Amino acid sequence: LIFKPMIKFYSQNNPKWAKQKFSAAGLTLGAKGCTITSICNLHRDWYGNDDMTPDKVIKELPFTKDGLLIWSAAKSALKKYGMQWEWRGYGKPSLALLRSYNDDPKRNILLEINASHWVMMKVMFAPKPTSKTLHFMCVDPFPMPAIMKQYTLSVVTGYSVFNKLAD
Repeated sequence: LIFKPMIKFYSQNNPKWAKQKFSAAGLTLGAKGCTITSICNLHRDWYGNDDMTPDKVIKELPFTKDGLLIWSAAKSALKKYGMQWEWRGYGKPSLALLRSYNDDPKRNILLEINASHWVMMKVMFAPKPTSKTLHFMCVDPFPMPAIMKQYTLSVVTGYSVFNKLAD
């Protein structure tokens, strides 16, 4: 299922920044900016403003020469935007962790899909009361405009945990 989001979220393929390069590898936000754009979407979801846009924050976050975000070194840059990065997990997150972040408006998780794409989790649900499969509605930043897209836990290969610092 694909839905149009109620909040206008950022797309990594927005012409304003899609061709902007980052990292020594010369990657562009349009091609490989899903992590950065998802972080910016999380900020926009929490604070409702344009203070943290992909083209702006790309200059402040640290990357490996291959263009991977150095999560632990990004903490101070994110803190100035009212966000606290807690940790990065590999594999599937536990149900308890997912529930705790799904139920708290000051916490959220970015999900890594198939070891290659990052999205922002909006809500977790079971499609039927008897269902044993979890589904997630997530903001997918790749299309222009960004869309809400449904994923299942089976495609989640990693996650990154965030807290909102202020109101």
